[in-house]
Amino acid sequence: MIQTLGLTMGLGKEVWIVLDSLRKKRNLNDYSGDLIEPAAVRNCIGHAQSLLIHTQKWLSEHRTDLLSKQP
Repeated sequence: MIQTLGLTMGLGKEVWIVLDSLRKKRNLNDYSGDLIEPAAVRNCIGHAQSLLIHTQKWLSEHRTDLLSKQP
């Protein structure tokens, strides 16, 4: 699914490659208990924040109907 971000929201290949590698690290932790380095966690949080900003911008430009209306 991460690979589709380039087609669906115009996210650069270099970004989804990093996101996919972080997903693989998480899976290793989930299934084998391998520890994730603190630097990788910080990197993941930074990329998640950037993805959230990109997604909010994309939604505001292309799909305002999907944005929640906050009171």
